[in-house]
Amino acid sequence: MQQAPSKKEQELVSQVNTEFANLRKARLERSQQYKERYGELAAVRKERQKQIQARQQEFEKELEEKEARQKQKVTDNGMGACDELIHQLQLVQEPVEQLEINDHPDRREQEQENVDEGCSNNNDDGESNNGKKSVVTAATVVDRIQVVNAPYEDEDEDTSLLIIPLSIMELFWDISIQVPVRVSEIEPTLTKIRERRDELSSL
Repeated sequence: MQQAPSKKEQELVSQVNTEFANLRKARLERSQQYKERYGELAAVRKERQKQIQARQQEFEKELEEKEARQKQKVTDNGMGACDELIHQLQLVQEPVEQLEINDHPDRREQEQENVDEGCSNNNDDGESNNGKKSVVTAATVVDRIQVVNAPYEDEDEDTSLLIIPLSIMELFWDISIQVPVRVSEIEPTLTKIRERRDELSSL
């Protein structure tokens, strides 16, 4: 017959059970603390990630707006350069008598003087001293494209030379168009400038 545990043994078993229960309780409490701490950290991490994404989106939006403004500025400047170059090259093509002097009021006196001077260099019958009719162009006006050795109407070979001010030359560079050097190159250049302007306007 099995002997019943003594009172001392029962007390020891009770103590062991109590300690085990306490350890289990402490472990559960610690586990709960870990879970709560992990939840807090996860919430902080989520909030930080949300803030980072918001800042990133704001930065990207500002960058897109800045790029759009820069692109619009380049487009506007490019179209303005095209318009000015078309105007300047057309002035070289057109005879002075056909120019609209009022287009530039601040140059009215200078243009009129050049018109009068150009006209006085021709004979009454419109012919030069060597018997050939010379075309007087707007190239004689200050701060415009000038023509050296301007071709006569009956000449087949173009030996002219365009003298282009730096301010106008920079406009060609801005729109990546080759600078013309002869009168015969003006019309093809005008075509390229108009095409370039159409490209810019479609952006």
